Amino acid sequence: MIEVSQITQYTIDISRQLGYDQYVKIYKGKHYEVFEGQLYDRVRQASTENKARMIYIALNLAKLITHKFADLMFLDPLRVDSGSENYEVFKAFFSDSQLDLNNWKLAVYTTVRGDGLYRFAVNNNRPILKYTPANFWFPEFEGGEVARHIFEWAVKLDGKPYVRRDVYQNGSVLSELYASRIDLTEMITDDNYADILGKQVDIKQYYPNIEPEIKTGVPDSALVYHFKSDNSEDDFGQSEYFDLMPLFDELNNRLTQLSKILDVHAEPEKFYPDQYFQLNQRYYELYKQMKYEFKKSDDGIYSMPQGVTEKPFALTWDAKLEAVFKEIEMTMENILTVAEIAPYLIWMKNTAETEDSIRMQLITTEAKVRRQRMLFAPAFKQALIDLQKLIYANDSIRSYYGDKLESGEIVEPSLVWGEPIPVSESERLDIVERKDKMGAISERRKIAEANPELTNEEVDDELREIQQGYNLG
Repeated sequence: MIEVSQITQYTIDISRQLGYDQYVKIYKGKHYEVFEGQLYDRVRQASTENKARMIYIALNLAKLITHKFADLMFLDPLRVDSGSENYEVFKAFFSDSQLDLNNWKLAVYTTVRGDGLYRFAVNNNRPILKYTPANFWFPEFEGGEVARHIFEWAVKLDGKPYVRRDVYQNGSVLSELYASRIDLTEMITDDNYADILGKQVDIKQYYPNIEPEIKTGVPDSALVYHFKSDNSEDDFGQSEYFDLMPLFDELNNRLTQLSKILDVHAEPEKFYPDQYFQLNQRYYELYKQMKYEFKKSDDGIYSMPQGVTEKPFALTWDAKLEAVFKEIEMTMENILTVAEIAPYLIWMKNTAETEDSIRMQLITTEAKVRRQRMLFAPAFKQALIDLQKLIYANDSIRSYYGDKLESGEIVEPSLVWGEPIPVSESERLDIVERKDKMGAISERRKIAEANPELTNEEVDDELREIQQGYNLG
């Protein structure tokens, strides 16, 4: 298996699971584990392995970019339109699945890995969506379509290695357990996930509460939903970090070099005239012959031969650090440009003075968020449609929702996304005022947009009071 330290080119040919691990290390700021082969070449002449890891600064810029994008995607949570049939069912399902939290996690790891997975599970007759790391997922294709979704991971039972395996296929879910043919320290990959399976073991031997096969009653769906970070026709998505890796490497190079310069300035080598030292005659005669050769003492201080007129000084690198910082800043801005994240969202620099100009800076980021939401929406809608199929096909699940069911038929829900970048109150009121001057807004709509915290009933009450003149005195 390829070692991460051997990778010098960032190509799509890297193993899918290895790529996931690599990008997660970047996300966690462990850059030295990704680029360490090149790192050691740069600092080996003066550093041990531990020193190299200390010198090499682990950045958190990747995490800031990813978290900011996830914030814009889901901190204003995804909802189903309250006017949709079966709204109370969808509301309970969102709550049971903790989708507000898991959707944020989905946005983070789909950005990092390129792939995000939800799959259905049922706990005490409650159907929920479970987020599953994509490195456990091994889809099998037939005719260009996924025929089965296999989720596979290593476990240790009674001190022996086993492989747990869930197989999602149209109409049923299989839960399996196999003896493992590999050591648990090896990676399960697309190449070996089938070959590592040894003898199948009765799953109830170790998991008595898990059924080997469950009929879902949904023959046209495997109840698994794949979210991709891009709209490519490839079977798997591509991490957003894929295009950023050379820039991250360059940024680390610059910071490592800057760190070495600052180390020199922090503890400079010190030079003093000869009379500061007690030297034996043999070394003194040598110094006279080699007038500008210096001898280092045990405490890191150098002596200067007699007759040299220079005063004591510290040896430092008179480097143009300002230029170095500018280059680092430029590299960071390039990273943000490729990631389509406005610098305004990461640090307060070169920010515009007016809200309109700030909004202009954020257009690219807002477009990115809306584009990703369009890619995610079909999978969310399909999950809610499949939820209804599960309910109508299983009496025990149907009884859990009880009176919340409003329709005996499958309905397509309408999703409601919040604003990616919230509009400030002054900006919102300014927009309402301009619409009012143009005659392009009704009285009721004007109240609703100026007071988004009001419910529909409260907006109606406010409109009646205004019509009765209560707003005049």
